[in-house]
Amino acid sequence: MQVKETDFKIASSVTTFSPGTHCHFVVTNNGNMAHEFMILPQSEGNWEMGMGNRHKIAFASIDMVHPGETKTLDYTFPSSAAGSHLEFACYLPSHYDAGMRQRVSVNS
Repeated sequence: MQVKETDFKIASSVTTFSPGTHCHFVVTNNGNMAHEFMILPQSEGNWEMGMGNRHKIAFASIDMVHPGETKTLDYTFPSSAAGSHLEFACYLPSHYDAGMRQRVSVNS
């Protein structure tokens, strides 16, 4: 799956996944600043959670994708994620608020 990061947007070629399916994410940063890529539960406006805690609840992540860089991530959505709404996000300071998130779902 292709994931494109820019300043400040995440766009994925696929936004609906099936539990148990192995996914190979190819994350490219087409922006002018570094970004991260995280797969985690949708925030629903839970801003009290600090950055360190977001990394703890992330299902998978790439810590830093520099401008012009491409990194890959392999992840299998677990059966426990069936029917859930997740998001791809960058939580570097002010990036999420600026729009660096893509809602995704896992089929039930």
